Amino acid sequence: MQVFPDAMRRNLDLAGPLLLAEGVGAAVAPLLAEKDGRSGKEQLQAVVDRALQAPGAEQGASYRRLLREAIPPGVLTDLRLDELLDPAGYLGQAAEISRRILAAYPDFSKPIQNGANRG
Repeated sequence: MQVFPDAMRRNLDLAGPLLLAEGVGAAVAPLLAEKDGRSGKEQLQAVVDRALQAPGAEQGASYRRLLREAIPPGVLTDLRLDELLDPAGYLGQAAEISRRILAAYPDFSKPIQNGANRG
């Protein structure tokens, strides 16, 4: 398999920050107080729904603006919001999945000796 980081980043940029809505929701929803009978999760879903109504090219900027309007700066700083909207920092469950795989297959964490092949 060959990886093309520039192409990956270009595709992520085309997809926009809505791709990260699940991670944003997981980090932010618990911080939001109930408002108008809606939980933090429901409030953030409304933000996603509104952002999706914008033209495709404007959805990323719309999502960020709507998030900033919905989340008080005292609850989430601009810096933290930028971090949550940066796909380079979004690994999801990768660390946990890797840990479970290595626990199930401990030989994979050992260096290969003498040019041996695991496959």
